[in-house]
Amino acid sequence: VRKALEDTMRSGNVEPNNPGAFRSELTRRLQTSYVEDVKATDVILQRKGSQVTAELAWERRLHMFGNMYILLEFEATAAR
Repeated sequence: VRKALEDTMRSGNVEPNNPGAFRSELTRRLQTSYVEDVKATDVILQRKGSQVTAELAWERRLHMFGNMYILLEFEATAAR
């Protein structure tokens, strides 16, 4: 997921005012990598000065048994 986010940032389709091209490119890269739980719509694009950043946070709970779960958390940030 982190590699797909960073590669998409380097691709040049990053514009906070028009996130559609960025999300389309990221969706293609995530599908190519067989990522199913993270969606391109979860990405937050922001401009901070002259830099554009993309932030992605993801959480998943996996049921073990009874009331026991495994919590998976993931955060990635890429800038250009």
